[in-house]
Parts: sequence; C-alpha cells; structure tokens
Amino acid sequence: MIRSSTSSLIAATSSTWITLMLLAYLSCYLPCLSYQPD
Repeated sequence: MIRSSTSSLIAATSSTWITLMLLAYLSCYLPCLSYQPD
C-alpha cells in the first residue's frame, strides 16, 4: 500500500509539474509571437 500510494503521488506530482512547465512555456512563447513585427 505504501508503494502504490508513493507511486501515485509521484505520478500526480510529475503530471502537475509538466502542466506547470507547459503553462510557463506558453506564457513566455505566445507574447513573443504576438510582439513580432510584421
């Protein structure tokens, strides 16, 4: 039970971390696209 709860906690933490990384990437990348001159 301890192993399964630990692995599920790791999976939840890693998926949350990936989501935060994607949000940070988009928030840095999209303004750069919109600020480019034509």
